[in-house]
Amino acid sequence: MLPSAPPGVVPYVTARSEERLLPCPLIRRRVGDGIAYTDETAYDRDSFGAPWVRPQLLPKRRRGEPRLKDIHPYRQRRAMAHMLCQVCARAPEDPDGPQLFLLRDTNGPIREEERTASPPVCVPCAGIAVQECHALRGGRWVAAWARHAPAWGVYGTIHDPVSLQPLPGRYMELVEYGSPWRPGRWRRAWWSSSTV
Repeated sequence: MLPSAPPGVVPYVTARSEERLLPCPLIRRRVGDGIAYTDETAYDRDSFGAPWVRPQLLPKRRRGEPRLKDIHPYRQRRAMAHMLCQVCARAPEDPDGPQLFLLRDTNGPIREEERTASPPVCVPCAGIAVQECHALRGGRWVAAWARHAPAWGVYGTIHDPVSLQPLPGRYMELVEYGSPWRPGRWRRAWWSSSTV
């Protein structure tokens, strides 16, 4: 049995009660197919060209209470892009060494190139992650060391090419970079995904 998580420790990627998504009107991209924001900045897209939802970025004292069932899109994106610990947000001691990933147990072995939207975790924070992260609670998790965890794609919402409105039933789908419905065309990203 694990010791209790220290009081007040909340994983870095956790959303908070006062953090909202910002309203962002969409338009067709001026160059190529896809969607864009009317006031798009360089921070709105990842290095693969995927547009991301815009969450509020508030100072810690104004973020509110933790919502352990929810993930903050920007902090998750940052943790995945830089392989930061999902709990403490520290960079790995050895950036070229293997990274520890915790995944929900699916009653089968972890396969090569398994996809995950969960950032890595450092060994000291692994016990906190399995207690505080909603998807891992209840002992239904597995751990894997990955030497290489390349970006694979994103979870996102597909938008209609004509109306630019979200397509019903096409919310939070996993899509690979480079696919026909790739991020940057008709999809806005919520979470990034890597293979482990």
